[in-house]
Amino acid sequence: DPENRLIFATGPFTGTHVQSPANFQVISQNPITDCHLAVANSHGFWGPRLKFAGFDAIVVQGAADRPVYLWVHDGECEIRDASHIWGRADTFQTEDLIKKELGQQRASVAAIGPAGENLCASAMIGNEHGHIAAKGNIGMVMGSKRLKAIAVYGTGKVPVAHPAEFTALARKWRDESFKTHLGAMVNSFGTAGLVPETHEAGQLPTKNFTTGVFPEYETLSGQYVRKTYEMKRNPCYGCSLAHCHTMKVTEGPYKGFVGEEPEHEAMSNLGSLIGVSDAGTVAWLNDYVDRLGLDANWAGSIVSWAIEASERGILSRDALGGLELRWGDEKAAAELIRRIAYREGIGDVLALGLKRGPQEVGGEEAAAFAVHIKGETNHAHDSRANWGQLLGLCIAGAGPRWEAPGRGPRYEVEGRAEAVRNGQINRLFLDTLGVCWFGFASIQTVVETYTALIGWPLDVDEAIVIGERIANVQRAFSVRRGFRPEMDLDLSPRLLEPPPDGGAKGRTIAPHLKGMVQEYNALMDWDWESGKPSRTKLEQLGLPDVARDLWDGCL
Repeated sequence: DPENRLIFATGPFTGTHVQSPANFQVISQNPITDCHLAVANSHGFWGPRLKFAGFDAIVVQGAADRPVYLWVHDGECEIRDASHIWGRADTFQTEDLIKKELGQQRASVAAIGPAGENLCASAMIGNEHGHIAAKGNIGMVMGSKRLKAIAVYGTGKVPVAHPAEFTALARKWRDESFKTHLGAMVNSFGTAGLVPETHEAGQLPTKNFTTGVFPEYETLSGQYVRKTYEMKRNPCYGCSLAHCHTMKVTEGPYKGFVGEEPEHEAMSNLGSLIGVSDAGTVAWLNDYVDRLGLDANWAGSIVSWAIEASERGILSRDALGGLELRWGDEKAAAELIRRIAYREGIGDVLALGLKRGPQEVGGEEAAAFAVHIKGETNHAHDSRANWGQLLGLCIAGAGPRWEAPGRGPRYEVEGRAEAVRNGQINRLFLDTLGVCWFGFASIQTVVETYTALIGWPLDVDEAIVIGERIANVQRAFSVRRGFRPEMDLDLSPRLLEPPPDGGAKGRTIAPHLKGMVQEYNALMDWDWESGKPSRTKLEQLGLPDVARDLWDGCL
């Protein structure tokens, strides 16, 4: 739909001097699930440079009659022809070509690759050679508008209401961020530093979720990577945690390759999930997937399904165009991913999505072991080993993303829906701020720093109301488009099967999941039959227009 808006939005802290102030979000209507928002986060320098150019957000509506890109700089915006780039350049090449064309090497470019041009499911938007807005099939929307890229650059600054107070609080924020578990971990070992603990818990997805054990997991860990390869810090704007690194592979089949250090999600979904145990190989494959413009999570998920389908005889070698898929064969995986991005042969079918693609190939038998939640990629964890996490992915208002962390005992049912609700509301508030998740301080420090930045007071209670308001608007958006709460129970049968081994052996959320989803809806004051937030709740949150739309209209 050309009228589907594509929104690039920063937050109030983007481009300031708090910890990790580089986040921006890309928002639209999900073109695969249709009734959900698409919300994708990215980092790097693009968001701050949009702020320095004098803009908080860009809203794109309609569709161009030819390929174009936007050039946004110091209060101005130009639409430029991209016909010479469309169909000829991947995400990395697009960035380089546009910066050369503009004569501004300090510009930041967010671009789609071949997958976005060809309207593939899980097409993403990449910026700065490795920062990715990946979720919600967001690159499909950008491709449908024939928008190849948005380049941004500016020389302005973010205004601060109370500079001295803000500087002191920003310093306090940075100090606190190093003391959190995640902050300390990513500072030392990157997100792949979490691989050992996720494997021990049974959360490292392995061979399409058929096992909870990957004996070679240590070679995918950040601890191993940081001591084995040549590493160079490559932090996002204003980030002293500096978990992003460039790595030079010093051993194995890709010795000499230089690229971004893979995150935990790439180490799992392009590593253990498809049977690859060499971190250098994962780095090469992750780089290739990023260039094509596909979500690495999704790419690994569809490849792992295809390998299992091949083993089961559902996907023949003829159907694969002569391609022979095996666990651990990154070359075959890369070729299948390339065919998907260019919609060649079997790739044209699999580009329909992780749920619909397998259904087209082999009906319900084939779709039964495609691991998805609501038709979207499960995040790079085996959430059978953490029921709060799995519940949070099921109920997330913008599809299965890290929107609703459900902290607590991993297999505890009582109180888990409340933990997910509270975690979701907190996370949705934090997501508005323009700061990376790894760089947060205490909520009290955050609201005090916000007050110093903006100039009007904000307390913790008001912050929680903001998060709850977002959750309710997301739900109202979905209900208007046909969503009903039962849809949150649409997930792969494999996620309801007990793992045969590993840290979660024998555990299954299956008997409890529907009750937990119902409890979550009750806690949110959302009707189970219609999915609507109650009129009272919407009015309490200062959303009377949404209440009228849902309750006085025809819904």
